[in-house]
Amino acid sequence: MADTVLSIQDLSVRIGDAVLLQNISFSIRTGERVSLIGPNGAGKTTLLKCLTRIHTQYTGAITLQGIPLPTLKQKELARLMSWVPQGEGDAPPFRVEEFVTLGRYCRLKPFVAPSPEDRAKVESALTLCGLEEFRSRTLATLSGGERQKVHIAAALAQDAPLMLLDEPTTFLDPRQSMEIEDLLFELHQRAKRTLLVVTHDINRALLESDRVLGLKQGKLLFDLPPEKLIEGTLLDELFDRQKRPFIKAVHPGLNRLFIVPDTVLGNLPSGEVGL
Repeated sequence: MADTVLSIQDLSVRIGDAVLLQNISFSIRTGERVSLIGPNGAGKTTLLKCLTRIHTQYTGAITLQGIPLPTLKQKELARLMSWVPQGEGDAPPFRVEEFVTLGRYCRLKPFVAPSPEDRAKVESALTLCGLEEFRSRTLATLSGGERQKVHIAAALAQDAPLMLLDEPTTFLDPRQSMEIEDLLFELHQRAKRTLLVVTHDINRALLESDRVLGLKQGKLLFDLPPEKLIEGTLLDELFDRQKRPFIKAVHPGLNRLFIVPDTVLGNLPSGEVGL
């Protein structure tokens, strides 16, 4: 289809006798926010490594904008897909504006200074991510949440049709996590960016995604809109919660079901709880 940004068909990865991914197929259309969830060891990282060409030993087909992934040169790939890693590791020795400008590398000509269009893209990314006042700061002086915003800004400056995010709120405190999620909501709803987000935040996946993919033991267990997913027992199956099902309640602002915390204290009800 003309508006398909990413298509994966029968993707399988085997290392020795271990099957890491088995016959994974799905596609993402322009403007969608798709969340990928699943327990640790489900194959999420392996899938990301295939998409970013860190892992090239797979069978099946991956295409971006209809172009087979293996045929793309590195700069061509960067023009089609950007990647925001987890917010961990040492900070690179750059100022914020310098680092965001590096996101334009795939569109710059060798030994040529950034054009007015390049500078405008960088400025727009800094503004959208609320980083104008940090432009001269080095990344090492920023908090984890601020640094993650810089990575998102660099991906925005890259101006690729698809943005891939690997657990973007990992290691962040609740306030910083909310700021990043608010930014992703802004990118999807108002900037109309196409997002594939790997996350352990089930509720964000349920409340803010167009579709949710569930990976378990290397297999795609479901590919559903959130309102269909929350109605059944697939989430319990995904996370092996059949004996202690997730408790659901109606969100007071959205009038939609979401997951509420449970506890080992006392006897808890199972199923849905209305407000």
